[in-house]
Amino acid sequence: MESLQKKLLAVVACLTALAVFMACAMYRAIYINPENLAVTTLAWKNKSIPADMDDVSLIYFTDLEYGRYETAERAQNVFDRIHAMNPRVLVFGGDLFEADVEITEDMKQQMIQWLSSIQAPLGK
Repeated sequence: MESLQKKLLAVVACLTALAVFMACAMYRAIYINPENLAVTTLAWKNKSIPADMDDVSLIYFTDLEYGRYETAERAQNVFDRIHAMNPRVLVFGGDLFEADVEITEDMKQQMIQWLSSIQAPLGK
């Protein structure tokens, strides 16, 4: 009987550790990671790029996934950061809305407002 108790205790300990790990991962995914925006700055020098393109800033923006977890407040922070970088060119990579959420007319209008508010004189 003591051997069965040890096995049961080991199984319960493993399941508890797994549950704690999953809870921590979900907490990070919902509350911590969305605030960590990855911004990478690169500079290219190439003789085939015309001199009038010197100091032209380009932003590649992707995976906003606005919807259930990416709230309007969080998305507004992303667009505020884009505005602050004052891009000359803005490229969208996709996934503006979360795949599994029903997109309402209000959500569409909010996205249109955010995207149209970005000034990118050389194109979006």
